[in-house]
Amino acid sequence: MAARHVPAHRLRNGGPARLRPADRRSPLKAAVPEGCVPEQVAAGERQVVAVLACDRTELRLAAFDPADGGQRWTAPLGGRTTPGPDGQVALLSTEPVVVQLGGTAEGQPGACLTFGEDGKAAGRIETTGGYGTLQAHAPALVAVADGRLYVGAENRRREAYRDRVVAFDLASGSEVWLRDVAVAGGLRALDVTGGRVTVLADRGSRQDGLDELRVLDAATGEEKESLETGVDVDQEKGDLADPRVYENLVIAVRWGWGVRPVSAYARG
Repeated sequence: MAARHVPAHRLRNGGPARLRPADRRSPLKAAVPEGCVPEQVAAGERQVVAVLACDRTELRLAAFDPADGGQRWTAPLGGRTTPGPDGQVALLSTEPVVVQLGGTAEGQPGACLTFGEDGKAAGRIETTGGYGTLQAHAPALVAVADGRLYVGAENRRREAYRDRVVAFDLASGSEVWLRDVAVAGGLRALDVTGGRVTVLADRGSRQDGLDELRVLDAATGEEKESLETGVDVDQEKGDLADPRVYENLVIAVRWGWGVRPVSAYARG
């Protein structure tokens, strides 16, 4: 079955629940702890989360009420000082709170940490393991849904160079499943919606260089569909930043040099 390209202007109003317009008439104001300044801020439906640099020596995590800006909790961020050895900290999710510390530079250790509603540290997922090297620092290759972290990984062991999707349980940090989906460097993006993981990838099995949409069962990793996109994503304008699935549309958002082009693919 082929995936049909749809011009951006034909997309309906609205979209994924994760994309909500901000109300600029009533901006949120929140007081951070004394001696701290916000380094990163992300807003969810139920809370606003910030990475704070405190006294120029420590990184902390803080959660605020989105209605009135009241501070709910603060927590040390894995004992990380600032600036960190590789300078990399990324907020992956606000509900639940998931943060990646390090692991973005080759050979550097890192981990994805999960925090409970009270700010207590929960699960920990190392960025390197038997599954390969996680690419959680790339926004298009990570998703948090239904208590799991879904992330692209590079496996460069021996002669089997493959890209794969790995699912982890956030509470325990344990691997749930993994599936090879592309040739090395061929995993473009993934999205998790409605119990399905939609992957945009180059499997290396086509001579024309065109990419495919692969649909996996989010619970088991079993492949459900394989669809031809009819395009080579590498030739599209801008870098792929974020995919979204809405009804029967797969929407690829790109950025580059002041533009944010959008491509949409309709199944069937």
